[in-house]
Amino acid sequence: YKKAQRVEDCSNKTFVKEECDNETGEVTRNKVGAMGCHCGFCPVCAEAKTRYERYIAYQILPTILDRYKTLSMTITLEAGHISKAREQIAKLHEIFVKLVRSKWFKPFIHGYLSHIEWSQIKDDHINLHLHAVLFVSGSIVGRKWISSLKLGDLVQQYGDLEYFPSCNISKVGTTNTNKTVNYILKKQNF
Repeated sequence: YKKAQRVEDCSNKTFVKEECDNETGEVTRNKVGAMGCHCGFCPVCAEAKTRYERYIAYQILPTILDRYKTLSMTITLEAGHISKAREQIAKLHEIFVKLVRSKWFKPFIHGYLSHIEWSQIKDDHINLHLHAVLFVSGSIVGRKWISSLKLGDLVQQYGDLEYFPSCNISKVGTTNTNKTVNYILKKQNF
């Protein structure tokens, strides 16, 4: 109840600055600040964290995208009860670290950006998935890369999962910073 009260207080104490365009009469509202409960399930704090992460990504990506090609990776676990969300997040991180350090990826990856996203909560179940952009040398992109089916096998093996997870890996092939950032850091829907 204490955490729920902090989230409610954070949402209620958000300060908004209104600006009116004199020519069109359109009013825009910008969030100026919030209490900051720093809870992972608080929509206000999650949005602020995503904005900060987007800012950092826009600072570093242009130089990286000039030097390396990109692969996009998505790992989706099956929906679980919301009380197990923290354990599922830890499992996703563990699986991803094992993948990056495996013989299939380690020799070719020069870096990565990853983010865990969840879809809407329905019937106390939450569906978590990890988005990652892997930065690889140009020569590896022209070669045959690991398939999504093989990636699913590796995720099942590294996570000791009883089911076959939904996984996807594909070449992005773009130097567009905006598309790359939007793939990793989408706005959370609550």
